[in-house]
Formats: sequence, structure tokens, C-alpha cells
Amino acid sequence: QQNYSVSILVTAILFVVFGHFLEGPRGGIWLACIGSQSAEEAYGSATPSRCERWAWRLRWPVYVLMYTSLRSALNAGAPG
Repeated sequence: QQNYSVSILVTAILFVVFGHFLEGPRGGIWLACIGSQSAEEAYGSATPSRCERWAWRLRWPVYVLMYTSLRSALNAGAPG
């Protein structure tokens, strides 16, 4: 269990450091793997659109809002 926890912690930190958390699949980790010259072929464009960037950054707040709303709705309808 401790090994797993440390592994997840290191991965999470590296995702922030290398830009995956904010930049998503176009972050530094993936560009280093596929090469910047292949970005347009891999993603359809060399740089992400403004809409794509905001969609990626808003995924967690939207998820939390949907989760809490659904949970509240289901708990309100539950008997007892």
C-alpha cells in the first residue's frame, strides 16, 4: 500500500511539473514522447484552441459540480 501511495504521489507531482495538469494531452510529457514536429499530425493542429484549453482546465470543477448535484438529488429522493 505504501509503495502504491508513493507512486501515485510522485506521478501527481510530475504531472503538475511537466504541464499535464494544465495543458492536458498537449503538455510537455506527451510532446516529449511524440516530438513537437508530430504535434499537428497527432492532435489535428499544432496548438490547442482557446476552447480546448478552457475545456481541459474546467474539467475538474465541472466534475465536482455534477457529482455534488447528482448526489444531492439522489439523496433527496431516497427514503429515510
